[in-house]
Amino acid sequence: MSDPMKKIPRRPVVLIILDGLGLNPAKAQDALVLARTPNMNMDRYFARHPHTAIQASGLLGPATV
Repeated sequence: MSDPMKKIPRRPVVLIILDGLGLNPAKAQDALVLARTPNMNMDRYFARHPHTAIQASGLLGPATV
């Protein structure tokens, strides 16, 4: 029995974590849009590449170090 994973070509993967980046659906109040950074066009990046956003703010519990 052959391994089906051997048929999938390997390619490089990059994990980019933009710590402190806030995504705001209201473009009028989005810091990245207002900053006018030509080398960091997030709309173009998000349109071309798979991505996700996570909610990671808030209060930490008493057991959190």
